[in-house]
Amino acid sequence: MSTDASNTSLDERYTFFKQAGQGTYGTTWIAEDKTSGKLVAVKAIHKNNTRRSDFKKELKYGRYLGNHPNIITTFENAYETKTSYVMVQEFAPGGDLFDAIEPEVGLKESKAKSYLNQITKAVEYMHSKKLVHRDIKPENIVLGDEEGSFVQLIDFGMTLRTGTHVPKVCGSIPYTPPEICNSSDEVGFLADPSCDVWSVGVLLFCMLTGSFPWEQATLDDPNYCEFVQWQNGATIKPPQMWRKFSPRLLKLFNKLLAADVKERCDITEVYNFLNDAWFPSTSILTSRLQSALYCSQMSTESIISQSHFHMAPLALSAL
Repeated sequence: MSTDASNTSLDERYTFFKQAGQGTYGTTWIAEDKTSGKLVAVKAIHKNNTRRSDFKKELKYGRYLGNHPNIITTFENAYETKTSYVMVQEFAPGGDLFDAIEPEVGLKESKAKSYLNQITKAVEYMHSKKLVHRDIKPENIVLGDEEGSFVQLIDFGMTLRTGTHVPKVCGSIPYTPPEICNSSDEVGFLADPSCDVWSVGVLLFCMLTGSFPWEQATLDDPNYCEFVQWQNGATIKPPQMWRKFSPRLLKLFNKLLAADVKERCDITEVYNFLNDAWFPSTSILTSRLQSALYCSQMSTESIISQSHFHMAPLALSAL
């Protein structure tokens, strides 16, 4: 087993307790640093899935960015075993944001606003350093304490400097912007901050609804196609799943999720909408309900049915 700069092996330095997570690229363990007595997260990345140079890049960016309060701290010591490259990071006892979002329900507005503010600060900091995260999603955001009072951005395995050419598309998920979904394997694309802005827009929708707005941002996806038609003015009303949001929040979504990358806003635009009401007030909804009852004389059951919010067809738990 290889060692860190102090010639201390992993087993000598840490007491391992339990596995915190496992994915395609590696495994994360909760361990205790015998030197400090503090809990840490030990991230082992499989060698058969990762080049040494890619591990060193992720380690470098993690160390470089970790001084921001909303970005996880990556410690200096790193290790190499026969099967894995290993880095040690700050332990986040609250788990990840994915598990904190109730499927088809989402978070409370106040909590979503707090988290969005903190995520925006982390992304703004990365962009100020000319870096693009490229993989912003609930699984890559952790709750820094058990109460979930603050969040931190993690996982810089896909992080690149702005303008770096990416030769091919590595699959599409709901957080992938349309310009990347539609790019060809032959041409590729350039890493750009607008990619993170789009991902934050989709993340916000997920936080507020517990669902995805679409499966992928291509016109083959009916939910995305309907959103683009409304965005382009082809339809007056927003798609059904977006109608529970206030006009101000819809305006923010329009800016974050502009299909034309040239019209997409900077991440700092988020700050202009954090003090707005994101859902119509109860009084407004009551007034609309009474007006609808008076005008159409519908039954109470029909009113309740039509006032329900229709969730996106794919809940977070489905992926």
